[in-house]
Amino acid sequence: MYGPNNGYNLRNNNISFNNNNNNVKSPITSITSNNQTNTTPPQSHGMPIYGNYHQEHLVSPNQHQYQQNIYQHQPTPTSMQSPFSTTNVANISNNNNNNNNSNSTQQMYNEYAYQDDYPPEDDYYDDITWAEMRIEPEYPISNINNIVTTLRFDPWEELLWVGYQNGKVSSLLNPNLERYSSFYASQDKTEIRDILVDSEGALCLTKSSLNFYTRGGAPNYQVRNERMKDLNAVQYSKFDNSEIIVGNDHGIIFIIDFYTGKVIREIHMPSGIKTINRGRQIWCGQTNGDLSMLDQRTWRIEHTFSAHKGDVKSVDIKGDLMVSCGCSPRLGQLFLDPIIKVFDTNALRALPPIQYKRPTMVKFHPKYYSSIAISSDSTNQIFICDVNNQNDTSNSQYLQVDSLFGYLYSMDISSSGDIMAFGDGGGLVHQWTETEEFSVNVNSFQTDLVQFPQFNRPNRMTENSPLSEIPFQQDGPDQYLLSYWKPTLSYQVGLPQRPLNSTLLANLKQHDFVGYIPNTGANKISRKQMRGKSYEEGKIKSLSNLSMSHIRPPKIFRWTELKFKKFGLEEFEVMEFNKTHFSGLENILPNSYSNCVIQALYFIPNIRAVLLNHLCTKSYCLSCELGFLFTMMDNSVGKTVESSNFLRVLKQIPQASALGIILSSETPESPIPLPQLVSNLNRFLVEQLHKEISTTSNINSETIFESLFSSISLSSNKCINCGNQYEKQLKQNQYELSYPTTPNEYGQGPDGTSFSNILKNTLSKQFKSPAWCEKCQGFFSTVQKKTLKSLPPLLCINANCIKKEQEEYWKFESTNIIPGTKTFISSTGQQQQHGPQSQLNGQQQQVGFNNNKDEITWLPLKIRIKLDSNNNQLSVTEYPNNLEKSKVPVNPQDLVEEVNENGQLYELTTCISHIKDQFKRIPKQGHLVSQIKIKDTSVNPPKDRWYLFNDFRINECSANDVTHFDSNWRTGAILYYSKVNSNATSDLPIPPIVNPISKDTYLQNNLITCKPNALTFTPANTNTLPKKDDLVAIDTEFVSIGPEETEVSLDGKRVIIQPGNFSLARVSIVRSNGEAFIDDYIQSIEPVTDYLTRFSGINVGDLDPKVSTKNVISLKNIYLKLRYLVDQKVKFVGHGLQKDFRIINIYVPPEQIIDTVELYQLKNQRKLSLRFLAFVLLKIDIQSETHCSVEDARTAMELYKYYLSLQEKNEFDETLKRIYEIGRQYNFKVPEGNVNLKDIEKHINNILNAPISQPQKDK
Repeated sequence: MYGPNNGYNLRNNNISFNNNNNNVKSPITSITSNNQTNTTPPQSHGMPIYGNYHQEHLVSPNQHQYQQNIYQHQPTPTSMQSPFSTTNVANISNNNNNNNNSNSTQQMYNEYAYQDDYPPEDDYYDDITWAEMRIEPEYPISNINNIVTTLRFDPWEELLWVGYQNGKVSSLLNPNLERYSSFYASQDKTEIRDILVDSEGALCLTKSSLNFYTRGGAPNYQVRNERMKDLNAVQYSKFDNSEIIVGNDHGIIFIIDFYTGKVIREIHMPSGIKTINRGRQIWCGQTNGDLSMLDQRTWRIEHTFSAHKGDVKSVDIKGDLMVSCGCSPRLGQLFLDPIIKVFDTNALRALPPIQYKRPTMVKFHPKYYSSIAISSDSTNQIFICDVNNQNDTSNSQYLQVDSLFGYLYSMDISSSGDIMAFGDGGGLVHQWTETEEFSVNVNSFQTDLVQFPQFNRPNRMTENSPLSEIPFQQDGPDQYLLSYWKPTLSYQVGLPQRPLNSTLLANLKQHDFVGYIPNTGANKISRKQMRGKSYEEGKIKSLSNLSMSHIRPPKIFRWTELKFKKFGLEEFEVMEFNKTHFSGLENILPNSYSNCVIQALYFIPNIRAVLLNHLCTKSYCLSCELGFLFTMMDNSVGKTVESSNFLRVLKQIPQASALGIILSSETPESPIPLPQLVSNLNRFLVEQLHKEISTTSNINSETIFESLFSSISLSSNKCINCGNQYEKQLKQNQYELSYPTTPNEYGQGPDGTSFSNILKNTLSKQFKSPAWCEKCQGFFSTVQKKTLKSLPPLLCINANCIKKEQEEYWKFESTNIIPGTKTFISSTGQQQQHGPQSQLNGQQQQVGFNNNKDEITWLPLKIRIKLDSNNNQLSVTEYPNNLEKSKVPVNPQDLVEEVNENGQLYELTTCISHIKDQFKRIPKQGHLVSQIKIKDTSVNPPKDRWYLFNDFRINECSANDVTHFDSNWRTGAILYYSKVNSNATSDLPIPPIVNPISKDTYLQNNLITCKPNALTFTPANTNTLPKKDDLVAIDTEFVSIGPEETEVSLDGKRVIIQPGNFSLARVSIVRSNGEAFIDDYIQSIEPVTDYLTRFSGINVGDLDPKVSTKNVISLKNIYLKLRYLVDQKVKFVGHGLQKDFRIINIYVPPEQIIDTVELYQLKNQRKLSLRFLAFVLLKIDIQSETHCSVEDARTAMELYKYYLSLQEKNEFDETLKRIYEIGRQYNFKVPEGNVNLKDIEKHINNILNAPISQPQKDK
């Protein structure tokens, strides 16, 4: 056994050995005078000194040459071990007598410490024979494959740590891989991302926490907070292992104190962290493909290698060498690089890479300085080679791991170099060794094995019998105790039976085992009352949504789901939710939270007119896309519009991704609060649109955003140390509402926390902060003050309402308050109660507050701001919304005067709010709505009305609805205050709207990108462009950029939750004579997941302009051509055009659409396919192998001509009935296979050509 008092102090890098009056200091071991080798590992939890882990840190500075030799030649196998290795030193000391022991050892140390006498690696590889010793499955074995995500050899004991996908961690005892301990390290059963083994236990990293367990599975502590999400890697930061660093996908490195388990610092990196390795410095592999070196003292990036263009998969460091493998983007997707990158960390330069197919993991061999093992995910092959001698094939080996469950997901090599372990997708651990006798470490602690006591089985079990003494089966083969409860014996049950009233039981009638009670009379129980209070929408309330309100908002504020049916949105009645003439926006895309900002910008007349007139040649222009979207909102009166093209272009702007305002279908919830997210989006859109508009030639539109939003403020900084003061002018578009940090910071009483007082301190800030002083040449405390110099016509305020104490400011008050409650009397005379007590009898109360005369709200509808430029003073006056209940007298003239002695009058015109609604699709963050004040010109004189825009649900609301805020379900996000100006033309005139898409626009975008001999159409010119009422046939093809999400309802029906996301791939338009003048392929903006070649005819490479032989143009080019045809009132003929125009994201008036799928459809009958109609009526077979949009467009035009001929003969109705009769005989499909088509055509002709009885005319 190892003694506890060996004089080790590894934390301070001081190693001493005191044994029998002999004091020999050595970086490896010490030789005692009792013929024994003291190789006791340190008792602290630092890394051991006997293996290959950071031996350079145990060497004193004057032993640098010896340190280099250690890196160049690591200990060799037992048969070829160096005389300097621990084992041989101990053997030599045993062969000598006691008197000469120390001298012999010291002589051998001097002989080998500074010489390169190790055998070369070439000699060793000749005798290596790696073989798979055993395969260890997961315990207990289940039918579901549990992926081995992490493998780590214990550097202290003979253990192998295994982390699984379901959050379980097991330690296996070598050499037989017997289970030593097993426990769940993840509370939410998520995968184990990484394991860091310490002398006291194992640090297990999950997706959202770091857990420290003993080797037996007892928990020590857990590190978890709100910002620790998507964690990936863990490593020690200091050589004494007193600090731990953890990195995540969001570019944050958390520094954790080992002893306390608390986060002491956070470091922000340029991109997400995938790997962390410690050599002489800390190296981090990032999601952008960079390998960055961090200084442990300052935590700054000292050097960066651009290793890969995509993600980093695996990194390993040994000495001065570092190797990595990763991914690179190609065709919009990430592919594994077919090379291993090699770097010299001492000279900070790249070395020649190693060629290998699809590497996923790479590890250095602990014994040899430049030998690495590489794993491939395509073949499960292990490649062992020498980094410094790649061309020598004698040093290379290929090992094949026979995995029956797919890829290898993890690997590790023991510190002794004797064992390699691999984990696959089926929960199997593969152990490979090169010798029959092997160990994990050269010298390991002895693992304490617990002896299980044998208990006598009791004859019977009583209530007091301990479960740890009773087996599952008294006489069965199962020897596990009852305290080890099997997971398979647990299952979910429903709620307990609701207790019934005793009066109801008197009327109980029983038939067999079922009892019946009449549910009538005064004791009648509703179905809603049968649900328990702990259930919401059929689900138990979990800790994740406890922060949401127990009170649901009114129906007009709730999030409404677009329900998809068999034929998409065509069957969804959107008109039920929008009775106005305004257009709503769909909310099915991940970034639909932007709908509220789009509506707010749309109803600003100046911005709307400028964007409608804007058109440029940029491929990705948000101003152009908003102009297209606003045009659709103008034309589609009272209908729903999709903003898919705008959101796709928004994703392509790098600044948007850097700000974190882009959400994806994989992560639909933002890492930051939703009010802060929409504020960032609003700020970005105003700045981006200003940059794009300023590049146009229109003088008025160059500064429209700056003129509307920008205000000039004077920023003055005064150094407290020297008194130096300097000033500069700033332009600011938005203001973040600054709440007081203490209750009396802005004044005492209600006036100190009023909206006007908080807004005044927001517009004119004064605070202290350290800043650089040019005079003092250093950072000193400075007084910073901002003074407002000009007022904008549109004052944009971000509510910045994130914390609970900030939400309290926005609460309404009532003059009819009952002590101890928050109650008010609604307009209907019914008492409404707020708070947890409002849930009566398990039912949720809907808050009613419309037109409430007794309510006093915090947010004012009108304010007045006065600037005193001479005294640099700012005053803000707010006017109460409820004049009858106001304690301060108000002159009615002050509410209408634009400017008076108190300043400029502003009124609230837009309010964007955050709604906390409990819904299964959005359980955590809620959604956003916008309330906008719009001038109704349908009445005379025009009247201002408030409207609530809740995506596609639009309702008229009152002013009290706008200012009513309840922290239980609604908080503020963005406010727009506009100047009250009756003579608007004198300030910012609204430019006239002129359609920017003309004939020249069509011809400029009529591009030819392929070779002339490859053209399949005749492009239109000035003379052949279609005119008003001309007939053209259109057909489109699409590719998939996102899968469809479905679920099965309780009645077994398939319900579409999220429809498939498609992108336009090909557009073909033909004239009435069948001549094609448009046949363009569209370059895809987003990565294509499925080309749907069977249904679209699009092959891989057709949409890539670099390799395609087709006429490939951008989405904006084809959109402009289609918009020109729509604006020219051209009529479009096609089959299923509603879906085509929806994916194109263009609005075509119904009078310009001729859809053959609706022409050839009987009422309340199924729709007929284009191929079936062409086979029956036109006697042609189309779409037999694949689809061609030109062929489909011509077929649709012919079907329409056939329809017109039947209408002229007054035979269409009877012919349509016969078509359905034929369809029922052939299952509405074209016959295929070994059939006689001539007989079928003859049979169809007999049915179609049968005499049609003409209807008799009335006499």
